[in-house]
Amino acid sequence: MLGLGNNLARGGVLGFSNTYSLDFDGTNDYVDVGTAYNGVKSISFLLKVDDVTSNTDYILGLNDTDYISVVDGTVTLSGFSGGTNTIYVDASEASTVDTAWHHILITSTTARNASNCDLGRTQSNNSYNMVGNLDEVAFTSDVKSASDFADGTTPLDISGLSNLQNWWRMGDGVLDDGNVTGNGLIADQVNPTLSAFVEDDCADDSISAGWDSLVTSDISFDTDHYDLTWTGNNNVGMDATIVANKIYKITCDIKIKTDWSGNLRFYNYNGDPSTGNSYGDSRKSEVNTSSYTTITEYLPSLGGGAGQIGFNVNTAGAISIKNFKAETVNGNPGLMTNMTASDIVKDTP
Repeated sequence: MLGLGNNLARGGVLGFSNTYSLDFDGTNDYVDVGTAYNGVKSISFLLKVDDVTSNTDYILGLNDTDYISVVDGTVTLSGFSGGTNTIYVDASEASTVDTAWHHILITSTTARNASNCDLGRTQSNNSYNMVGNLDEVAFTSDVKSASDFADGTTPLDISGLSNLQNWWRMGDGVLDDGNVTGNGLIADQVNPTLSAFVEDDCADDSISAGWDSLVTSDISFDTDHYDLTWTGNNNVGMDATIVANKIYKITCDIKIKTDWSGNLRFYNYNGDPSTGNSYGDSRKSEVNTSSYTTITEYLPSLGGGAGQIGFNVNTAGAISIKNFKAETVNGNPGLMTNMTASDIVKDTP
């Protein structure tokens, strides 16, 4: 069924809706989670691959060695050394799938570390060639049954499931957001919340409270906003202690004051030259000289330490800003890499 929004909760109570899945194009689409839970014993997901004839789809990578693929229609585990590993397809111990939707459960008596986790890609061979859909990906720290996650191929509301460590709903989740330039967000439903990080409404002359420039840049207050003026390729931001392996949601109302030819990007710097700056995509094409535009970015950190979070302009220019805010995305969210809102599709079992 396409986009009918299946409604089934644990115990059969109506009220849980599943409308969306993520569609992977087989070229370079993936969700970059990074560090998830270390100690996974059950991996559950809904899967639909487009081709099961002489084809390999790399579905999910836990780390640099352990990953799941579908090889010529057979769900295959690579790595996963030690212990007893069992594959279930639609609640039966099996490994064969066709091009319809299936519920896949993999259990292991040995705890697996999701320390470098990707969805739709594997780290071990940097392969991106999943062509098809993923939905309702979940990790638990104990061995579960298929009926804990789904009724056949209809997903259950697992929000109250014991030992649930990670849960990515692939478009239906709280905070899931594909409507941004650059990396969209697939939030971890175990903790789908935001925490305050740094914020300035830019509405009064309090620039000295928290703003700093890594290179030469002028910051001034004007009526109800700040003006940031660059003389070259510079960064300017608010002082902040960046936390390693986190994703920050940055929002700001921006207007061009003095136009330039080049980039306007959000960035964070953790104070460590060995890892350096994390830059978002250029957002200059989205802003103009006549009115403020609200820009949102999901930006990962490259490391942890005292630094800044703010803006980069790669040549001389100036912007006016209001309502600058950076928030920490909690849980273990993933970034939609090389994907857009059109990849969140109404295609579910």
